[in-house]
Amino acid sequence: TIPSNSIAGHLTNLESTKIDIVPTAITPSDDLNTYLTTGFYTQTGTPTGANYPVNFSGLLTVVNDGAVVFQQYQVIGASETASTINPINKTYWRFKISGSFRPWRTFIDDSTFVTTGDALYYRKSTVDSLFYTRTFLDGVLATVPLT
Repeated sequence: TIPSNSIAGHLTNLESTKIDIVPTAITPSDDLNTYLTTGFYTQTGTPTGANYPVNFSGLLTVVNDGAVVFQQYQVIGASETASTINPINKTYWRFKISGSFRPWRTFIDDSTFVTTGDALYYRKSTVDSLFYTRTFLDGVLATVPLT
């Protein structure tokens, strides 16, 4: 038996707990709720399974600390050119705690902000009753000169 507090024990522990750098393939019909083991997983086809944030290929990263399962899905499936950026190619994340997954979330950008209906991204007490506009904010917020 190798003592755990020895160099050999430390190296053995590193080997047995490392995350493999070669991703595991996800079958298109798989449910992402079943991916609970820490690791990297790739979806190279068109997903038909459940609980994807969008139906495009991507990389799923899972980190399970024993109490919470974190998932991140990087989309690579929508076409782009050098001059355009497809807003579908985003990174989504969610987590599972107390037995259930929370909804997928992502960052929003200028191209999707106006169409996003999530109340987390806007306030209804503004000039246009939906979003703060730059004109409104310029008229309300004062700048303080640096001295």
